[in-house]
Amino acid sequence: MNLLTFEFWPFFLILLFLYYFLSFKFQNILLTLANVFFIASWGSHSLITLVVSMGLSYLVYLKIIDESTDHKVKKKFTYTFIALQITLLIYCKSSLPHLPLGISYYTFTIIAFLLEVLWKRTTTRLNALEYFISISYFPIIMMGPIERLSKFSLQLRTQRVITLDSFKNGLYPIALGLFKLTAIANPLETIINHNKNPALETYGFGLITYCFLAFMKLYAEFSGFINVVTGLSLFLGFQISKNFDQPYFATSVSDIWKRWHMSLTLWLRDFVFTPLVLKTKNIALSSVIVMFLVGAWHGMIIDFFYWSLYWIIFYILYLFYMKISMTRKSAFFFQWKSVKIAVTFIITCLSTLSFMIPYSGFSSLLSRLFSVSGESFFHFYNALKSMQVNLFFIISAILFMVFFESYDKNNLLKYRRIKIILLFFLIATLGEFKLHSLLYIRT
Repeated sequence: MNLLTFEFWPFFLILLFLYYFLSFKFQNILLTLANVFFIASWGSHSLITLVVSMGLSYLVYLKIIDESTDHKVKKKFTYTFIALQITLLIYCKSSLPHLPLGISYYTFTIIAFLLEVLWKRTTTRLNALEYFISISYFPIIMMGPIERLSKFSLQLRTQRVITLDSFKNGLYPIALGLFKLTAIANPLETIINHNKNPALETYGFGLITYCFLAFMKLYAEFSGFINVVTGLSLFLGFQISKNFDQPYFATSVSDIWKRWHMSLTLWLRDFVFTPLVLKTKNIALSSVIVMFLVGAWHGMIIDFFYWSLYWIIFYILYLFYMKISMTRKSAFFFQWKSVKIAVTFIITCLSTLSFMIPYSGFSSLLSRLFSVSGESFFHFYNALKSMQVNLFFIISAILFMVFFESYDKNNLLKYRRIKIILLFFLIATLGEFKLHSLLYIRT
């Protein structure tokens, strides 16, 4: 069962109906059953893997909080479990055709909590039920965000109620997410089919346009899913972590990673990058290691190796530029914010070329990218028309998305009802209703 399939919504509505008739303790029990049912629908291997990981990690957690246990013993238990869990994750990613549901996300969630407790960064103590619910919480187990149990679990200790405001607050991100998925991600799905797509034969401005659409599809798909998850969580009385902050307005290579998959970025900063910098005293080396880890986390395939390498190159160039900027006081044109945004956006869009290298070859792709001519766009446009893609409607939908997300920055809640109505109207007029495999579900 997928959050974007039709059978999910009757399940969620029945859950919601029962949920608000219960006290918070029984709400937690019902939520536990819902989590088990949802995860089991993906196969027994998903449920077994999760239960084993949670059971072993909870025993380690009990060992860590045991005051009678020596700190060296606590570290030994913690790091042994982390090594075993990461080994399991690597094995699943490299050997299994179908990953256990959410293994990447709950692996990072568990590791974060155990290290926070071991390093005494949190005093939060969880019973077994709170621990199970927080890790297996069904809306976020598929695609995140990566929650910190020390904060998320506290919401399980009070009664969750729904009001008219919470209803509107939950419905709006669901509407926005469905709009992104149906009006942007779905129409662009054929363009991202690297094996068959005519875009692989284009060049110059056509190839650049392809990269722009590929990035917008990826963003609309991932952030749209997170929008839906955020709305579902608000219906259930939970606030989840923000995972996107308009990455298309990033002003640098560093800034893009503060706006994209923010929960993963914060996790890597706290548990990988900072410890590495403290140990190596080398920011560049630590950044390179982190970027390779990000690529491996998304997929143990050559595509993500090229993707990591691409970002490493541009991050090193960014560090070099920052060093020059600090030593020279003369103003570069890159100091204009609009230029920074444009350059960063182009770099971000062109990162999708990494996934075309295995099919096209690096030298061929590079030569086609720099074969810039006016006719190259029309060559690509004709390819789009052959796939029955209406580029005007797609660009319109992207602009609507940017408008709604920018409008949210002003917190104009009094217009939320109007925006919900407008979004559902746009879904009905621009939306393409089909279900497909989401890229990030593989992780």
